[in-house]
Amino acid sequence: AVRVQCHGAAWYLKQHFPKVNIHLIAEAANCNLRANQLWCSLLGSQLERIVLSIQLPARTISSYVRELPVDCEILGLGQIQLFYSRRHLLTDSDAMAEGSWREMVAASDESNNRPLPVIDNNHGTFIYLDKDQFILHRLAELGSGTPDFIRLDLRHLSLFPDSAAEIDR
Repeated sequence: AVRVQCHGAAWYLKQHFPKVNIHLIAEAANCNLRANQLWCSLLGSQLERIVLSIQLPARTISSYVRELPVDCEILGLGQIQLFYSRRHLLTDSDAMAEGSWREMVAASDESNNRPLPVIDNNHGTFIYLDKDQFILHRLAELGSGTPDFIRLDLRHLSLFPDSAAEIDR
């Protein structure tokens, strides 16, 4: 499957690659049931999974899982992405080697000067919340509305891309 955050990209896949399954990441864009149901309808059987926002209340997540006709996923452990730009805001994209990245911490008046982790890599610039999300101990609250998939994203603990160094912490 192809994981897409951009709804336009999902529609492009639907139109040009009808045999490719889609995982629609709706964590930041569609946080209401009707919009998610609409995307399920528009993408049809090609939509294999939808990624829900963990910022929704547990009751809401549970009801979405029961009412949406596709598998659902939430972030169980990891950083919450606040912002993404495909532009490189920290580095010159031409000077960046494939597979490399730059990490920094940013703060602003809007965030009450909270230190927000920033990563710039080949895909663009990502800004994350300054604390990790951990809801594994709260999954029982979701009851029969527990999502089909719980994502554990430990990349921010890694010394190298796609590794889980220091996972024991």
